[in-house]
Amino acid sequence: MWTYDDGFVYLTSVMDLFSRKIISWVLTKDMTAESVLEAIKIAQKRRNIRKPVIIHSDRGIQFTGELYKEITEK
Repeated sequence: MWTYDDGFVYLTSVMDLFSRKIISWVLTKDMTAESVLEAIKIAQKRRNIRKPVIIHSDRGIQFTGELYKEITEK
C-alpha cells in the first residue's frame, strides 16, 4: 500500500477467524519472512498461546523458510 510519508509498504496481519478481528499487524518496506514471524509472535503474545492452532497463508516464499516452520510447528 502507498503511504504519504514512507512510500510503498507491506502490511502483514494475523486475523482470528473466529472473532474476525485482526490481532496483530506489522508494516515493513520489504516483504520478508521476518515480518511474518514478527506478526505471528505478536499474535501469540497477545493471545498468550505458544502457537496458533491453524495458520492460513498465501503460500508465498515467506511461508516456506525454516524459521517460519520452527515458529509455527512447535
